Formats: sequence, structure tokens, C-alpha cells
Amino acid sequence: MRMEQLEYVLEIARQKSFSMAANHLHISQQSLSQSIKNLEQELGVQLFVRTNRGANQTKEGDFVVDFSRDVLGRYEQLRGQLESLEQKSEAQEKLCGKLIVYTCRIFYLSFLPDAVKTFLKRYPKVKLEVVEQDSKTIYTALEATAVQEPEAEVIGLVNLPYADRGILEDFAIKDGYTFRPITSGKFKLLVSKESELAGYKQISARRLEQHSVIQYRTSHFANTPLCHLLTYYGYKTPHISLSVDSFELWVETIKNNLGVGFMHEVACRKNTAHYDTLQQLATVNIKEVWGGTLGCVSRNGDSVLVNAFLECFPDYRKTN
Repeated sequence: MRMEQLEYVLEIARQKSFSMAANHLHISQQSLSQSIKNLEQELGVQLFVRTNRGANQTKEGDFVVDFSRDVLGRYEQLRGQLESLEQKSEAQEKLCGKLIVYTCRIFYLSFLPDAVKTFLKRYPKVKLEVVEQDSKTIYTALEATAVQEPEAEVIGLVNLPYADRGILEDFAIKDGYTFRPITSGKFKLLVSKESELAGYKQISARRLEQHSVIQYRTSHFANTPLCHLLTYYGYKTPHISLSVDSFELWVETIKNNLGVGFMHEVACRKNTAHYDTLQQLATVNIKEVWGGTLGCVSRNGDSVLVNAFLECFPDYRKTN
């Protein structure tokens, strides 16, 4: 069975005539008849009955007509998809330039590593530079880099904290910038499995005043979304018993019940690199609206390069 034989079957069924079908197919009637005869012999059934009024398909022929229509339709769909993939591959090969990404730490802990890996595979000619920065100070870095490297595309991956009244004012999007959300979620309280809090499913933010905080970030704590959320809910002077840049040390200290920590829920997902490590701790929900929206800030929201990078985040593809 060949593809052209299926095309012949459909054309005969449409025209109800071998001679008219041959004309439309631009082949001789003899060639058409021989091809259909070969197909009938291969399948072991008669497909068409010729009469003075033309050609009509048999019951078996009806099945083959439906089959031919389905196969040829899927074949055209396949060709279209392959052509689209080829065009996309050519576009990926052609895309070049430099992309500088300033990112808050929570992206490092969640899905940035996979997004970077995907981006580098898709766009091998693009030079990618990733720099960690605090959410609140990313704007300064964006503006400085735009002047220093005007040929590069520059974006920031930020965590905008929100409470019961929406995004906190100190983290509002500045004029001239666009913000595209990638995902949202609440902050979780992480405690030792030996802690008295481990048995709670949910606690009030007010109760946190009784506990020391193990902060996973040594510098610029006042600029972090976490600090502003603590302040917003009355935790005026959080007692930071330890600040560390080491994720492993942060987990180990909490594990030994020397304080509590906070983590955005996207960094606690099963598909993140640190999921197994976080399983050493107990997770407690916070009663108040206490969350963060992760997204991208940039001046050029419609940039092909920026769009290509954001498409590498699975959550972004789901929400846009």
C-alpha cells in the first residue's frame, strides 16, 4: 500500500468515475485501474464496482475510503508539524546576541537551572549571563547595565511580595518597565521536625515573634521581600540568629531546631533540585496572605530574545 493509492481511492470515491478521477489526477485511466487492482489484490477485497453510471465503492471500499481520508489527513498534519519544527529550528539557529539576567535567589532554588539548560540547548549562539541580585535592587542593576552594555538585552527576575492588600508598595513596578508574571505562590514556614511548631498545619504570623529566624541570605536583608512581609504583619524587629549563603548550612541549622526559616512554595516542589534536602524539615502554612509573584521586569517587553528565554519556563507557558 502506497500513499498515492490512497489518494486514488479518495479521488475515485469523489468523482464516482475512473475516467474523471484519472483526468483530475493527471494519469492515464489504465494506470489508475492497474493501481487500484494491485491494491485490491493486496487487501484481498474488491473496492469499487463499475456500472454504466460510474464507479461505486463496496462495503469494504467504504472502510478503505474512510481509512484513506484519515491517513492522508494525518499525513498532511505531520508534514505541517515537521515544517513548523524545521522553521523553528532555523529560527533558533539564527537567534544570537547577548542576554543579561539579574535574578533573585528564589529563582536559583526553583526552576532557573532547568530554564537556563533549555535555553542554551535551543539557542547556542546567544551569550547568556546570569547575575544574582536582590529583588529590590535589581532596577539599579538594570539601569546601570543598560548604559554600560547598550547592545545587550537586560532583564530582571524578581519576587514581588504580596499581602492581603496586594503587592507591597516598596516593590511596585517602576515607570517605563513591564512586568510579566511567571508563577505565584505563598511563603512557607520551615521548622525542625523536633520543633513544637511541626505539629501545626497553620500558624499566625504573630506567633513568629517568639522564634529566631535563620535567614538564607547574608546581605541586604532589609531589601528582601521576606523582611517587608515580616514588618507588614507586625514582626517589627525580626531576630536573625544566623544569616548564611550556604543552603546546606541553612537547612542543617533549622533541622537542629536553632530557629525557623521561610521558603517560597515554588522552591519546595518535587521537581526542584533541593526537594530531597528540604524533606529533612517540616513545613507549616502561614495563616495570613503572605506570598510572592515571580516574574520578569524589562524595558523591552516584546523582545524576541527575552520572549525566547521566558518560553523556557514551563510555568510561563502555562499562564501566557
